[in-house]
Amino acid sequence: MNPVFETKTVITEKDVDCFGRCKSSELLYIAQEAATRHCLVLKLDWDTMASMGLFWAVTRTHVQILGHAAPGSTVTVDASNGQLVLQI
Repeated sequence: MNPVFETKTVITEKDVDCFGRCKSSELLYIAQEAATRHCLVLKLDWDTMASMGLFWAVTRTHVQILGHAAPGSTVTVDASNGQLVLQI
C-alpha cells in the first residue's frame, strides 16, 4: 500500500459557523472523507478491507486550530508517516 495520500477540500458557506470560522465537526468530516478517497485510490472497498482485517477510520483525533478557515479556504489532508494532518 502507498502510505502517502493527500487531498484538498475547499471550505464553503455550509462549513462555517455564524462567525465565519470553519466548524471543528466539519474538519473531522473532511478527514473521514479523505479516508474514503484514500481507499478508493487504493481500490479497496469495504469487503476487500474487511477480508484483510483492515479498516480506515478517524479515531482519537487531536485537533489544534492555528487559524480560521473562511469560505474559499482550502484544507489539505495529508495521510503519511502514520499521521493525519489537516492544513488550512
